[in-house]
Amino acid sequence: MGEEAKAFQLKKHRFKLLTTTFYDPAGAAKHKRLVEKDKQRASQNFGSRKNSGNDSEKEGDANKEEKYYPISPEQWKEAVLNLRNYNVIKFHRVLQSVCYLLGYSREEICDRETNKLSFKKVREIIGDETFYQKMAEFKFAGPKTTEFRDYEKMAFLKKNLDLGEEDLEAYSQTMFKLWQWAQMAIELRCEDVVSRRDNIEELKNARETAIN
Repeated sequence: MGEEAKAFQLKKHRFKLLTTTFYDPAGAAKHKRLVEKDKQRASQNFGSRKNSGNDSEKEGDANKEEKYYPISPEQWKEAVLNLRNYNVIKFHRVLQSVCYLLGYSREEICDRETNKLSFKKVREIIGDETFYQKMAEFKFAGPKTTEFRDYEKMAFLKKNLDLGEEDLEAYSQTMFKLWQWAQMAIELRCEDVVSRRDNIEELKNARETAIN
């Protein structure tokens, strides 16, 4: 496997992991059981040592029992659901682009006959389990069987997501994670298009060589 292929596979893996932080019911249930089991074990261990050692040792033991989980399934889902509590939201183009990638139409997410996001409509969408299921089922590979609407084209989406990354991250980690997801989805789709185009060209050249 060449370096480009390896990089592509790594990006696919990272995208899959990022997606599970928004939707992964089975993984979330398994993680919850693991956390509860670890807490129970920590409580039992601490209880067996509470009458031994000095205070500093006890504090050290307690700190050791606090396990850190760097990535947990659906850790950003609740945060996205909490966006519904906002009255006004900045960087609305992030939510707009994610919705377009997931197949929502302009009429479903924007004010009538405009391209201006209707947060009232999107508030309902992100409160529905279907939104997160669509993220998990998103397919970047393979040709699209239906015609792209203008706002679904990669050029439009790239421009729509051309935002101040640092300002976005400072404003909301949740919006930043959604932006990262959309960026990776677009990158993977574009790379898949290039890969399929190159494969077609190689097959064409191979046929011409065989004929000659």
